[in-house]
Amino acid sequence: MNQLRKSFYLPLTVVLILLAMFWLPKIQVGDKEFRRVNLLSDVQQRDSDGNILAELMADSLTGSIEIAADSVAHNDDSQSVAFDRIEDEEEEEPVVVPTKTQTAKQEPTQKKNNKSTAQKSNPENKKPDEVPKQTASVNEGDTTAYHPADIKPIDYSAVSTGDVPDIEDFGGTMSHFRAALAQAGSRPVRIAFFGDSFIEGDILTSDLREMLQAQYGGKGVGWIDISCVSERFRLTAKTNCSGWESHHANDRNGHQGSLQGLNGGYFIAKGKASFNVTTSKGHAAIADRATILYVPGGLSFKGRVNGAETQPAINDGGAMAAAVFQSANIGKFAFDAAGSGRVFGVALDGNTGICLDNYSMRGSNGWYTANTADDILSAYARLRPYDLFIFEYGLNIANKKQTDYSLYTSKFKKVIRKIKAHFPNASILILGSGDRDERSADGLVTMRGVKELIAAQRQMAADEGVAFWNLFIAMGGEGSIGRMQKNGQANLDFTHINAAGGKVVAKSLFKALTK
Repeated sequence: MNQLRKSFYLPLTVVLILLAMFWLPKIQVGDKEFRRVNLLSDVQQRDSDGNILAELMADSLTGSIEIAADSVAHNDDSQSVAFDRIEDEEEEEPVVVPTKTQTAKQEPTQKKNNKSTAQKSNPENKKPDEVPKQTASVNEGDTTAYHPADIKPIDYSAVSTGDVPDIEDFGGTMSHFRAALAQAGSRPVRIAFFGDSFIEGDILTSDLREMLQAQYGGKGVGWIDISCVSERFRLTAKTNCSGWESHHANDRNGHQGSLQGLNGGYFIAKGKASFNVTTSKGHAAIADRATILYVPGGLSFKGRVNGAETQPAINDGGAMAAAVFQSANIGKFAFDAAGSGRVFGVALDGNTGICLDNYSMRGSNGWYTANTADDILSAYARLRPYDLFIFEYGLNIANKKQTDYSLYTSKFKKVIRKIKAHFPNASILILGSGDRDERSADGLVTMRGVKELIAAQRQMAADEGVAFWNLFIAMGGEGSIGRMQKNGQANLDFTHINAAGGKVVAKSLFKALTK
């Protein structure tokens, strides 16, 4: 009997089943995450960081299946930290370079600590929202004992959805920004909003920008990288480019922190390179000027504003220069670069009013900013001085096995101090981590470690004399990301908000900033 037909159908069935398995949720057993079944991985399109675009879409749609950690062997005495390493400096603690940039899961281990459990590390029965006191020095090589600022613990007893927490201004730093708002009619008021994948694609920041510009004036979408992971789904700008060698702080190889801008990246033109952007959405849809920030000496630019060729004015800032193209109602901007040199990116702004730059970095803990060269930062202070720095991090740090985040905050203090050194009059605002849920016997609950991280971030703000805003409370507190997901405001990973959720959070932050 001829079995050729059956021999054909059998492998075809197997291939179809394997293709269908691509859409199964990811499986996670304890701390181990299994890769998605993807027969087409070698031929599918990837983003600038090497991530397969189809897998990122599938992750967002299907989420993951998590098997309880207590079903796998683990050592209760080992202490895990979730601090991803993206800067080019030697670390004393073991680190793991993140390979899943859209997830917020990084858990390298530290040395064993017999006091790692909540009971052992809390002998005085402190409230769980208090950060344990640090005994190590904040600065490497500094033997001075650390004495934390005296602040009351966070009260979560009456948190409800819709709450707008006040900004806690520990050092009076917000006075500069509020004074700058009063001057918005006569000069640009610039905000640098740093964060991780929580704000990538201009989620949250686009709505905050729109609200601020509606009240205080201003135009433009602000900062735009030449190339980045979110360029395909950014809400406020569509870009494309050619002829560039891209470097970002979370690249595994090739990136040099000393060459980066405040965006954590730089782009090298070799020969001929081009870039163009079309903007959209509200007040930010048009701008009064387009600015290219670059290292002077090797590049020349030809620009096109709304299709018409125009020449830039060059402003010299020392280690960095600005090529400024001035024109009314800029909705489309393009330029060709000739020569060889380094470009940081493009900004579309108004001549007055609010300019809000989104400096998001997927998978980041924010430490990379401290690696920016001093001469570059000094040039930013001359060419693009900021009135407010906002730092939103936490998704890549919070960990269900970690309760002591003093190592993370001690390193992030270097970022705060470096910004203070170069922008001494700017306001600085730390956003506590947003909610991140995990599955439990009682359903979805806030991951253990989130509140401890928030307490550590708040203590850090108090220690450094800067402001703090509790994003977790603004989202609704315990289990809020799960509730937002049910309302269509968050993704199925129960970690990231979407555009609808960004608008909700932006309204709360806008009220806090302008209260």
